[in-house]
Amino acid sequence: MALKSIPVSAFLWLFICITGTAQLHRVTLQLKWWHQFQFAGYYAAQKQGYYKQSGLDVQLIPGDAGHDVMKQVLSGTADFGITDSELLLEYSQGQPVVALGAIFQHSPYVIMSLARSGINSPSDLVGKKIMAADNQGWVEMKAVFLKEGINTDGIHVVRHTWNNLDLVRDSVDAMTAYRSVEPYQLTQLGATVSLIEPVTYGIDFYGDILFSRRDVVNKQPELTESFRQASFRGWEYAMAHKEEICDYILNLPGVKQRKVTKQALLFEANEMEKLILPQIIEVGHMNEGRWEHIQSIYHGLGLIPKPTDLKGFVYAKKPSLAESLKNIGIVVLASVASLFLVVLVYGLVVRGAVRRKTKEQRLALEALKESEAELSNTNKELKQFSYITSHNLRAPVTNLLALTQLIDLDKISDEETRSLVRSFATSTTALNETLEDLIRILIIKENAQVPLEKISFAKVLQKVTASIHSMLQNAHATISSDFSECPELVYNASYLESIFMNLLTNSVKYAFPGRDPEITIVTRLVGEETYLVYTDNGLGFDKTKIGDRLFGLHQRFHHHPDSRGIGLYLIHSQITSVGGTIEVESEPGKGTRFTICLKKKI
Repeated sequence: MALKSIPVSAFLWLFICITGTAQLHRVTLQLKWWHQFQFAGYYAAQKQGYYKQSGLDVQLIPGDAGHDVMKQVLSGTADFGITDSELLLEYSQGQPVVALGAIFQHSPYVIMSLARSGINSPSDLVGKKIMAADNQGWVEMKAVFLKEGINTDGIHVVRHTWNNLDLVRDSVDAMTAYRSVEPYQLTQLGATVSLIEPVTYGIDFYGDILFSRRDVVNKQPELTESFRQASFRGWEYAMAHKEEICDYILNLPGVKQRKVTKQALLFEANEMEKLILPQIIEVGHMNEGRWEHIQSIYHGLGLIPKPTDLKGFVYAKKPSLAESLKNIGIVVLASVASLFLVVLVYGLVVRGAVRRKTKEQRLALEALKESEAELSNTNKELKQFSYITSHNLRAPVTNLLALTQLIDLDKISDEETRSLVRSFATSTTALNETLEDLIRILIIKENAQVPLEKISFAKVLQKVTASIHSMLQNAHATISSDFSECPELVYNASYLESIFMNLLTNSVKYAFPGRDPEITIVTRLVGEETYLVYTDNGLGFDKTKIGDRLFGLHQRFHHHPDSRGIGLYLIHSQITSVGGTIEVESEPGKGTRFTICLKKKI
């Protein structure tokens, strides 16, 4: 009799709960390394319930040096995995793998050495011992050596131990590393590191590829798409809530035992943001043309016998019947809505004409707000379009550059053809430089949270001068520096390197004819603010004629074949993005002085 008092709705609720729980599909994602911010998007998707909302019960399996992600997925132990662009090699060898999305638009791999070793370029590694592994970015590095014409037989490669102390103790001269992890770990040990990045030499691979087996994608398309979307949604949340996800990661198994700190995770997050670019490109975005370019590099390395069709490699969503019907419904609904909108707009226009005098101000304000919102959206879309366009053009342009370098002009007998080839090579080089400039500008404009660290003026200057040593030596340039008043600063290291690099190269390019460049760089403390004062004895310019154009994009005030009018624009953007200022004094024939207010002293 007591059962009769229980409402039917209670049984219904219980039934829904039981069946709803049973409907969760269990899947496994094999991570490529231990728990860290590198996998923040997947943690966020779990934490925020995105996977459960998609009907998924996702198990995240941490990796280590003993776990081969590829074997875990191909054997069926895991449904999804995370690997690098080497996934394309597996596909070319007949493995049934499908790339579902690229988390990193740029590869995180670098070659790391101690600054005192003097290793600043790939050629410096000849005769040196480097710790590397094929699944730790070594294939990308070999592509760099190939492009630079360096025979890897002259480089002693040893097995990667993933122990940073091997570098500190000079057991090896360099090691492959993740730019978001190991450099920070070494700086915490008091070391100053030097990084060689493949993108600097035109090798720009994807990083951290989410992938699966072909049978999973083909037999369970809706599950695959649900997992993709929930994961990418998790990444968007993670990059927008870094501190929250860092706190979550610190409580995952084994993290505190590895002595990982929140500061280390935040550094990793900020470095990853430069690789993911979530503000200007959709998380997971891939371009088939760029994969074809990566394939051509593998072919050049002899890792792929011949290029293969990538149609089955790059994931393409297959619409279900329900989605197809839904799309038809959307079209019908949109048509009805459009008709309704026309009638509504007509009614509003008539009504507005009648009440124009009384509502003119309100309508004007509303129109202004709408225009501002539309302008904001348009600006965001233009930024995204600019990035995607420039980003996706890089691969074919790099291919064109490689082709021009393969052409032997001496074997072309026709002078007109030789001239055309030279013009083509010049134009392609100019286009590539323009694309690089555009991407650098977009990154500066979109990087709202610029990572700061304690840096030494002298060490940064030493690093920059070492990289352009030949240029300075050939120009007989002398550099005098005095950083005693403020030897260190909390600032963005790459920005300070860019400031030194652009000012120094400008001093050489625009030296006064017959006069060796003399450069003076000093720091000054004025109250609580740090100033960097840079002076040279070059051509100088008439500031009254140039005016506001000085820091404009593509502004040139002297003729030089290597001038693109981008250097001063970049450093102005970098300085002002962190709250600084830059002022200029110059006189034709006497030189130029830049006074840069960086920030408050430490």
